[in-house]
Amino acid sequence: MDDLVGYTEELTSQRTHVLGNMQTAMHEILFCEGWTQEDAEIYCEQGGAMRLISLTFDNFYALLLHIIGQSYRHPEQWEHVGKQHLAFHAKNLRLIRKYALRRSQLIFQNYIYLRDARSSGYQSTKLLAKLTEELQDAVFTDAPVVHPEAGKPKTEYACSHCHGDHHAAGNEHCDLAAFKTKDARRLAKEVARRLKAGETDAVTKVIAEAAK
Repeated sequence: MDDLVGYTEELTSQRTHVLGNMQTAMHEILFCEGWTQEDAEIYCEQGGAMRLISLTFDNFYALLLHIIGQSYRHPEQWEHVGKQHLAFHAKNLRLIRKYALRRSQLIFQNYIYLRDARSSGYQSTKLLAKLTEELQDAVFTDAPVVHPEAGKPKTEYACSHCHGDHHAAGNEHCDLAAFKTKDARRLAKEVARRLKAGETDAVTKVIAEAAK
């Protein structure tokens, strides 16, 4: 979260500098083609390429502010809300960059994606489904684990990754560290169930089954 805020502040501070350098470069290109100073100024203010890049920057900045706003409204749900918004839009922008055949195509598709995302309030059916899944998972996996030695639920977990108590305290001892958080917590509950049923090698079996 702090890194995201820092990046947004850095982006804001560089905006004028970057767009100014781009305008200077565009002037030089137009002058070489015989354009007058007045015509070059008009093109840089209203021309398609310059205008498009400026709008793309503004829409990208608005996206970052949206994600930061989501995170501040739900600070305790960063993993399930803010982070999911960030991952969703970052993936889509990365795919545009990966499959664009030309630089002009990359610029146009980035603009169109960010424009449409902003007009829809940065929501989509796929993102809504992902957020619903994450929040449902949080409801079912965030119940405190009962530690035998305490005999009652604790608000702090021995392992913040899997929320299980089948291994020594601390994330560095987690047998399920290779799995994503929500998967690790689901597997930890299965391990606890099997251990309670008397399966001494429950951890090994659960990991082997999940890896298939």
